[in-house]
Amino acid sequence: NTLLLLMLLMMKHLLVTYTTQSICTLKGSSVELTCSYTYPRGHTVTSTFWFTEWGTGVEPEDLVQDPEYAGRLEYHGDKKNDHNLTIRDLRESDSAIYSEHILYLF
Repeated sequence: NTLLLLMLLMMKHLLVTYTTQSICTLKGSSVELTCSYTYPRGHTVTSTFWFTEWGTGVEPEDLVQDPEYAGRLEYHGDKKNDHNLTIRDLRESDSAIYSEHILYLF
């Protein structure tokens, strides 16, 4: 319970903005997902990655590690305040809710 409370308190101080909320595009095309974030001064971002699945008992996994996306993903941004994702050669199986996982030290 203490760890969960700590995580909730940390999340309270992190402001994440997804520029694009919903996308409809053609199979075979490319799409850019944008994410910017702010956090309290003196904190350091240690890790960021995009993921699609997360739930009870499931840890989010970096999409770059998923063989379904092999050779089709590109991360860009400064990873201090933004971290964007481009997916090329879109497939029907790419339909999902995409989220950014951000770890930071305080």
